[in-house]
Amino acid sequence: MTEIYQNNNIQINAHENAVSCLFLDDSAFNVTAYKVLMGVHEETRLIKCNKVIQNGKTKLVYNTVEYKPLSEVLLSKDKMEFLEVLEKLRAAIDSIEQTGYLYPENMLLDMEHIFWDERARELRLVCFPLAKGILTKDKRAVINWLTNNFESECSRTFSVTGEEIYAVLCNVPLLEKKMVPENADEYTPRHEFIKPAKIISKPKKSKKKIDFISLILFLQVCAGFTVAMFFLHPDFFESWNVSFAAYLTMILAINIVGCFLMYIFTHRKKSSSVVTGEIFLQSELNPSLCFMIKKEEFIFGRGKTDQPIDGVLADEASVSRVHCVIIFENRKYFIQDLGSANGTYVNGIRLKQDQKYPVQPDDRVSIAKVDFIVRSGGVQ
Repeated sequence: MTEIYQNNNIQINAHENAVSCLFLDDSAFNVTAYKVLMGVHEETRLIKCNKVIQNGKTKLVYNTVEYKPLSEVLLSKDKMEFLEVLEKLRAAIDSIEQTGYLYPENMLLDMEHIFWDERARELRLVCFPLAKGILTKDKRAVINWLTNNFESECSRTFSVTGEEIYAVLCNVPLLEKKMVPENADEYTPRHEFIKPAKIISKPKKSKKKIDFISLILFLQVCAGFTVAMFFLHPDFFESWNVSFAAYLTMILAINIVGCFLMYIFTHRKKSSSVVTGEIFLQSELNPSLCFMIKKEEFIFGRGKTDQPIDGVLADEASVSRVHCVIIFENRKYFIQDLGSANGTYVNGIRLKQDQKYPVQPDDRVSIAKVDFIVRSGGVQ
């Protein structure tokens, strides 16, 4: 057994296949945070703990026998995979903080006690349900400590700088900070390290629409001109042997047809512009993989089904045939999981089946193991 940390309130120890936290003073134990941890441990990549009583004191035991320490796992990874692990760690810290009761400063974040789940290909973290302020570090201090720790342990192995590590952990684009690695030709960065290319939606040519409107207006002018000629020069029409009622009927018919065509044109224009690329989903690993949301219901899946799939991810085995749907409703976007096997996530939180969740620009949407960023494309 190895003692990791101790003060007047808690004692944290590492065992061969477990990590434990003994509360020397129950005032340090946050019951609400403990309930939150037990309820969200799967969605937030936390290791579930078992609560026991030892000599009248509360003790939490985290079973780590199924996982490997990150220090051991990184030995078999390259630079790109290392940066992906850092991104997973950042996403996990953000999702844990979003619970409102679990804090980054209450987590074990050294490389020996960050664990890797080989089966799920995900990180597993240890977080203690402590009262706020038991550990004095804040999130900024945690990020700085992580940066220094990973830099000292991994800078030589992966040729990575502290600036790169900090950029990933803080989600800061490297190009904006002028932190592009020296060996940029050999390194394919993730979307956080580059400015994604702006998708410029060129305005549609409106020449045909203008000509169509001009034709309708021309017919209206001709009708008015005909009426004026009938009253100003009635002898001009006498040779046609057509009564005034016939002229009036003809003019009325022209106006009705023109108004009907105008209504059809404007109605189609209005209905077709309800959703025209207001948002799009851009892959984290491959920015060229992008889905523009142009329908009121945009379905993602692996395909090969009777139901039409709009966003096809045919090469991703973790994606279900019909996985999830993005819905445009009341000028807002929502995402809904359609009973997928591997789940749909928004900012690291797994969605409940058949419930709609709002999404907005800069949200992170994970369709099984495929990660996307929600970008804004503007309403055209």
